[in-house]
Amino acid sequence: MLKRFLGFAAVTLALTGAAAAQDWKAMTFSDLLQPSAATPQMAQIWADVIDSNNRYFRETLKEERFMKGNAPAQFLSHTFTEGAEQITVSLISVARDCDGGANSFSSTDLHSICPVRVTVTGPQGTKTTRSKACFLYAYQDVPDAPDPRTNATFVAYDEKQGAVTIRALRNGRPVRDCTTTMKIR
Repeated sequence: MLKRFLGFAAVTLALTGAAAAQDWKAMTFSDLLQPSAATPQMAQIWADVIDSNNRYFRETLKEERFMKGNAPAQFLSHTFTEGAEQITVSLISVARDCDGGANSFSSTDLHSICPVRVTVTGPQGTKTTRSKACFLYAYQDVPDAPDPRTNATFVAYDEKQGAVTIRALRNGRPVRDCTTTMKIR
C-alpha cells in the first residue's frame, strides 16, 4: 500500500513539475459581436465556422437579429513567436460546435468542449492543426467574478516537443479532462 502511494506521489510530482516548468499564458477573450484587435485574425482563422454559424442562425433558427451581420461567436486566443513563425492558438465557441462540459449548479465559471485550431504561419506558408479543447467561461466584467489569473483557459508552447498544451483552471487547479496537447511539428 505504501509502495503504491509513493509511486502515485512520485508520478503526481513529476507531472506537476513538468507542467510548472511550462510558460503558461492566459488566453485572451474576444467576441465577434463586440470587435477588438483580435477579431480580424479570428474571423480569418474561423471563417468557415463563422459562415456556418451565420447560416444556422439565419436559415434554421430564422433569427431576425442576425439576418445581417454575424451571429454570436466568442474566441480565446494567444500567439507565440518562434523565429520567423507565428503560432496562433485559438478556440471558438458557437452554439452548434461546442459540447457542454461537466458543470455544476454552484459553478461561477462554465466550460464547454469546443473546436481549437493551431495555425502556424511563416516563410513556408500556413499549416493548421485541429482538435477540441476546453473553453472556460470566466466572467471577468462581473463584480465578485473569480480571479482570471486562476480561473481561465491557459496555453503553453513546448518548442522542443513541437507541441501546444491547452488547459483550463478553476481556483488555480486544472479542470478534470480539460487538458489537450496537440503536436504541431
